[in-house]
Amino acid sequence: MNNKIPVIIDCDPGIDDSFALYYALNSPLLEVIGVVSVAGNVPLTQTTANACNLLAFANSDVPVFAGSDGPLIGLPIKTSRSHGSSGLGNFVFPDHNTDNLVEHQALERVAHLIETYERPITVVAIGPLTNVAKLMLVYPHLKTKIQQLVIMGGGIVSGNYSSSAEFNIASDPYAAKVVIDAGLNCTIVPLDTTETCHFDQAWLLALQASHASKAKMLFEIVNSKTEVNLMKHDDVYFIHDLVAMLVVTKPEYFDFKEVHVDVELCGH
Repeated sequence: MNNKIPVIIDCDPGIDDSFALYYALNSPLLEVIGVVSVAGNVPLTQTTANACNLLAFANSDVPVFAGSDGPLIGLPIKTSRSHGSSGLGNFVFPDHNTDNLVEHQALERVAHLIETYERPITVVAIGPLTNVAKLMLVYPHLKTKIQQLVIMGGGIVSGNYSSSAEFNIASDPYAAKVVIDAGLNCTIVPLDTTETCHFDQAWLLALQASHASKAKMLFEIVNSKTEVNLMKHDDVYFIHDLVAMLVVTKPEYFDFKEVHVDVELCGH
């Protein structure tokens, strides 16, 4: 009997997304059944390419579904340069792989995957929530097939896109509103949680010294971001999206509170 948790990862790779993806693919507790790309840290064409290349490098045959190229309403927000022009810092894959890519009717196929899978699915959303919102708007019955939705997004005290807004939510606040109001079993992992989890220079050097090809690649990916961000956080680097994945596999590491959540749209 397969006791692994079936997971769909909705992401915008993204440096910290790459760590979350590789953790999930290598976890004995998870069965990754699909990856859905969304515009966020970089445009959709790049997040999709990054997802395909990351999975190919991991010798994974998990399908990559090309999702939404912009928010439900309005234009994409301006992104920072901390992920580099490619989204993966200065790292460049030697080959571009599209073997796993599902481009056409991608969200329809994601809906079919959720609907027909033998067990309820956990969705981990570590980018803007546009894809999840579209699924809820077009296929609202799917919420009975989603056991849990884990969101990396939001902030209780402050944001990282502005003083009051976190990037993933700010990228598509209308989508966030749709998702929060959909009645899903939802766990939100805010900045207040992810910024208590970090790695330091010693860990980064250990990654660099590893003989494993994936470790060396991850070092190259993250090293360019540390050049931008590391000193701003007292010599540590926050890896937000990986924390959301740990909520699924290691819930005992966290304290959970049931609270009312809403998304303020008046200032958008």
